[in-house]
Amino acid sequence: MEIEFSAINRFGMEVLMYFAFSIIKFKNNLRNKFNIFVEILETLLFFIVYMYVFMALFKEHEKVEGYTFEMVITSILFIICMTDVYINHELFIQKKMKEGALLTELMKPVDFITRILFEDIGNVVFKICFLMTPVILIVSSFTSVMKPHNLSCLLISLISAILGFLIYWHIGLLVNEITFFEFSVWALVVIKNGIINIFGGMLLPIWFLPDAIKEILYFTPIPYLFQVPVDIYLGMYSGKEIVYLLLIQLFWVVSLYCLGRFIWNKGLDKILKRGV
Repeated sequence: MEIEFSAINRFGMEVLMYFAFSIIKFKNNLRNKFNIFVEILETLLFFIVYMYVFMALFKEHEKVEGYTFEMVITSILFIICMTDVYINHELFIQKKMKEGALLTELMKPVDFITRILFEDIGNVVFKICFLMTPVILIVSSFTSVMKPHNLSCLLISLISAILGFLIYWHIGLLVNEITFFEFSVWALVVIKNGIINIFGGMLLPIWFLPDAIKEILYFTPIPYLFQVPVDIYLGMYSGKEIVYLLLIQLFWVVSLYCLGRFIWNKGLDKILKRGV
């Protein structure tokens, strides 16, 4: 019993240590007040452009393929905000290798990947507070943003959004890990971001894509990043469907985590022999 308590206590201390990285990152972001203002302005302008595009589309139609203007605008708004919030360390492995500092990082008494994840969690919380929330409040003042279908949908959509972030983060990790085998991955990062932006619902809700493309997409993690959490928020799924979608999201989180750790270990074996 004493051994079990000691293990639990040690685990709790490790979690608190990693959360300290989140808090430090959050506080560091507070220093860049001008950047916050610029990001809010940029996000608002981006949204307004899309709002006017869809206003023209819905000018003579109350619904398009069964979806109202309010549903589309709400989806676009939340996905644009989530895209801004999810942005994580780009090229962090490549940067450390270029500086010759990766081995130094590995010698620290913390897991490098877990530390980066918790730093990004600090970024996410910061952007939710100071980017996403102000943008949604401002947009709600001049256009119709739909409220959650009910409280349960709101809470479950938040859980789904957390899972979506973890999927997004681990996709980014996999792209970063290609650095171990191909030093420059900048082009792959651009391609990855382009695919996610086009098919993830930011430019156009997945609802409007051809059925054949939608069927293919739902065999990938892309719809589960943004569109599924938003659809749950809007109340577009039944209880059983929500459970099924959450399980799929969890499957992608676990699968991408395991794949990421496998490639990480293979990559470490390679660089340890080379001494980067």
